[in-house]
Amino acid sequence: MLNYSTSEENYIKAIFHLQGQADTVTTNELAHELNTKPASVTDMMKKLKVKKLLHYQPYRGFRLSNEGKKVALGIIRRHRLWEYFLAEKLKFNWDEVHAVAEDMEHVSSKKLIDKLDEFYNSMEIKVYRQHASAASRMPFTISEQLASNIFVKILS
Repeated sequence: MLNYSTSEENYIKAIFHLQGQADTVTTNELAHELNTKPASVTDMMKKLKVKKLLHYQPYRGFRLSNEGKKVALGIIRRHRLWEYFLAEKLKFNWDEVHAVAEDMEHVSSKKLIDKLDEFYNSMEIKVYRQHASAASRMPFTISEQLASNIFVKILS
């Protein structure tokens, strides 16, 4: 597993989310999403293409490669693990955890993430689709969790 910079991971994750709404993502769409300049996006796309994380054609847009999708799902997985840990174990409010998890998702210690995962897998897991209202959360199958914007609620 390669280590990517925080910036690279933020781009990969943003592309993953935008790509879910369309087959390809444009430079301007990504620049708007990340609040940066199109020229900065173009520079990063060239770097990510060299690393074989996306397919990029100037003026036509880009999309994640299979490897890029795997990296994005790993980032999102780490983010969700940290959200749960912060809320349930450190007693952060759920409305606070996202911002902190944004920083924590970039921790690249495989051992640490594996230990968190091992701990959570030893408990019963119920997964929900994230909605604006807690009352509208609907059960979700475990196999769908990798491809969706979800959070994991661990029941002890």
